[in-house]
Amino acid sequence: MKKIFISDLDGTLLTDDKKITDNTLSIIKTLRDQGHMVAIATGRPYPSSIGTIPNLKEIFDFAIFNNGANIHDFKDNTIHDQFPLSSEIVSQIIKDYRPLGANPILFNGSTMFADFENNYTSRVSDFLNVQYTDVLTRVQETHEKIIFSAYGETMDAIEAHAIKHPKTEYRVFKSQSELIEFTDPRINKWVGIEYYLNKYNLDPKSVITFGDNDNDIEMVANAHTGYAMENATDAVKASTTFHAKSNNDEGVYEILKTFVK
Repeated sequence: MKKIFISDLDGTLLTDDKKITDNTLSIIKTLRDQGHMVAIATGRPYPSSIGTIPNLKEIFDFAIFNNGANIHDFKDNTIHDQFPLSSEIVSQIIKDYRPLGANPILFNGSTMFADFENNYTSRVSDFLNVQYTDVLTRVQETHEKIIFSAYGETMDAIEAHAIKHPKTEYRVFKSQSELIEFTDPRINKWVGIEYYLNKYNLDPKSVITFGDNDNDIEMVANAHTGYAMENATDAVKASTTFHAKSNNDEGVYEILKTFVK
């Protein structure tokens, strides 16, 4: 059976310096040449992803962005969007969580809006157009998500507030150590994967996934074989019995090479 390999980016396919190793790139090409499919499923939006991997359309068969909200099919060059948040919900989230001290972040195409500069916004400004403004004034009719960047006690306060005040209109999860995201409760990476499988009538038993953070839990747990990275959160590790080496030790590569004939 031909396989469909789907990997998260940050902390999984990418090393900590945000690179895909030459070994990994080579094995991806070999697997695709042998008839397997290779894709990514990331919390990043498309502009942020191509900022890090400019030629991703040539490397992968398809890609899932914004944690399952956007599915880009590189076979027929179509994009499927699903389950965005309304402007009313996004505005209320900003009003509820901004007083805790976190930095709200919204995307509009290739532009990222943030209230103020911090380590995260400074880092991504290398490949994104980052503008500092009152984010509340940049809310559009719909958004795939709203992100908050925070550190230390501020991040702890946001997580505690989300647990104490759950809402049915959205779900809250950390996608990186410094990022916490709010999306429609129907959205997760596995939902994005299911859309692609259904589109081409592909067998879910052929899916092998890799992840490290809490936004990867659904796709790791629901895949026929889901790998938690050595550097994964405890929740991701608890969702599967399959484990790979860390992202900095080419964990994805080490698994992929076992499928080469």
